[in-house]
Amino acid sequence: MVRMPGGRFRSFFVSLLVIVALGLVALQLGFFTCAGEEFSPDRFLRRSFWFLQIPWIHVRMTPIFREDRTGELESFISVQYPPDDDAPRQPPNWHVVNLRSWRTEWDGDARFLCNLLDARNADGELAWLVWSRNNRPIADVVWPRVGQLARENAYYLIPELMTIAAGAPSPEEFERVADDFISRRKKLLQEPATPPQTPAPSPNP
Repeated sequence: MVRMPGGRFRSFFVSLLVIVALGLVALQLGFFTCAGEEFSPDRFLRRSFWFLQIPWIHVRMTPIFREDRTGELESFISVQYPPDDDAPRQPPNWHVVNLRSWRTEWDGDARFLCNLLDARNADGELAWLVWSRNNRPIADVVWPRVGQLARENAYYLIPELMTIAAGAPSPEEFERVADDFISRRKKLLQEPATPPQTPAPSPNP
């Protein structure tokens, strides 16, 4: 039987179409997509990012695309309470808030702060923005402290710190309680774990 000269080309073309179709389906299902959010404690900025990556071997297929996601509360804090150090004059540090990829979800410690920044009250307003405008004397000492903890990557302390702030009757009382709380928590983390004690043998009857 004589093979048609275009047979090999047709087989290649069909195979190429199948590969392209599978690739499009994989893209649609998010098989190659990695996406997430970052937070800069130096400037109180937020941004989203995404890129394409081959799973398992972690080979990136595209550059990282980023988009500014800074909200009204972050802008308020960065303008009203800029850091006192050289952070604004240096390239900002970025901490990952979350990362989502094929069958993988990872949350960074920065989520503790970002969840608070996104919190809304019963009226749908940014809860801590309203609180800051209504409690400026306390807010003036709270947000610089929050920024310092974030730059130290001590996000785990911030939710409790904001609980203290919400119940503080004055800036002085907030600073007193906050100083004690932060000191105790940091001291607890610095203490070495106590090794388990071997129980003493029972005396012979």
